Amino acid sequence: MPKLSAKINKFVQMYGEEECLWNATIPSYKDKSICDSALQKISGKLLELGLEMSIKDIKMKIKNLRTTYRQKLSKIEKSTRSGAGSKDEYKSKLNWFDEMHSFIKCVPMKRKTTDSQESAIDEEQDNNQMSQANIENSKENNIDISNDNSDNSEDVANSENFSPRPSTSATGNIP
Repeated sequence: MPKLSAKINKFVQMYGEEECLWNATIPSYKDKSICDSALQKISGKLLELGLEMSIKDIKMKIKNLRTTYRQKLSKIEKSTRSGAGSKDEYKSKLNWFDEMHSFIKCVPMKRKTTDSQESAIDEEQDNNQMSQANIENSKENNIDISNDNSDNSEDVANSENFSPRPSTSATGNIP
């Protein structure tokens, strides 16, 4: 086993031992002081192995490992859903993948998402309900919101952001 692989495996093992860093279902996951203490502990263990990593570097390494883990897990899930035979299923070649999977598989990693079309429909319905409520409110307060053709050019001209458009001549050129 190459030396770098052994160090990554050891890092993943240390990460797995510090549940507060990866298990979002426990209260200590949200406790910054407990998480900082766990990161310091990992830093100390790495120093014993001859690896000097700052807390920032450890956080980045964890982020990168988790991203790679999710990518590989996604490939595995896609290959099993595709109807491929068991010999065609994707198997990660990363030697640390199984170690990480052993402890992190029980934690939900995907956030609930919504379909953009459903969101657009919901938003349109909300807007329609708000418009209807505004109409009903204006009727209750005897406010006329009908589109009468009264001249409101004076109001527009007095607004702050009004800037008149240059007129065009008969030839279409701007004077």
